[in-house]
Amino acid sequence: MNFHSNPLPFCFISSRFDFEKFVAALNDVIHGLEERLQQWSEYEGSFDRLLVWLSESETALKNYAPRSTLEEKQEQLEKYKVHSNKKLL
Repeated sequence: MNFHSNPLPFCFISSRFDFEKFVAALNDVIHGLEERLQQWSEYEGSFDRLLVWLSESETALKNYAPRSTLEEKQEQLEKYKVHSNKKLL
């Protein structure tokens, strides 16, 4: 069969190839979107933990009261150090 006399098979091959390229590109987009959604979810979790930590820090600083003795001041300093080193995981 001569290709020039019957272009239909080439048209089907070309369309099939285009469709396969489209499906592959679409799958890449879906995969990329799924990754971005996962990253967004991780971001939201980190952001929520940060907000809690900031709120706790604000409360701790609002409750600050000057201490009289060196021992009381050292004890207060240790409490602030413990809070500031709190992990946000």
